[in-house]
Order: sequence, then C-alpha cells, then structure tokens
Amino acid sequence: MANPGSGGMAEEPEFFGRTRDALERWLERVARSAGGECYADVVKFYLPTCNGKCRDAVDEFIDKINRLFGGSTNYDALGCWISEGGGLICEPVVVVESAHHCTSPEEAEEKAAPS
Repeated sequence: MANPGSGGMAEEPEFFGRTRDALERWLERVARSAGGECYADVVKFYLPTCNGKCRDAVDEFIDKINRLFGGSTNYDALGCWISEGGGLICEPVVVVESAHHCTSPEEAEEKAAPS
C-alpha cells in the first residue's frame, strides 16, 4: 500500500492514526489526574555482552530497569556494524525493552539521577 510519490513509504491506515490519537488523549488525562507525565513509547536498550564476559553487568542493569519501571522484556540478539576497515563485526547483545507510561516529576528526576 505504497503512496505514489512518497519514495516507497507505506501510507499509514487511518485506523492507526485514530487509535494513536485516542491513546495519547487518554494518557494526557491520566497524567493530569496524577500530576505527572505519560508516554506511549517503549524504551529500548541494546546491551553488549562482551561475548559473554560481562553478563553480570547486563543482569544488574536488567534488575535496575525492572525496579525503576516495574518490568521489562528481554531477549538475545546479534548486534552488527561495519568497521572502519569495511568489515562486518557482530557480537551478542541483550535487548531490554520497558514500557513505563506514567510518572510524576519527582519519579522522573529519581529515574534520571545517576546511581
């Protein structure tokens, strides 16, 4: 369902726009009633595992995210990039996703503070 003249980008069905707008209005009402902010997005972190050598640090990070945001979804993946020399380099990573939607200004400051 590509839009002619859009460079091959697919046109977003009207349903998705209406659904997103309704979700954003609902989150704004929740935020106002709670005196804070709400977000409809998911935060993702890509953590290198140092080929398994720093798994303890990854597990510690996951624990902290779960405590801060109330939960997460984690999965193993392969992170790849092109080196300066033009070669492909890949290493195991853990992807950590969290969907923390509403927070007060105080909680936001606490979460942003370095530990």
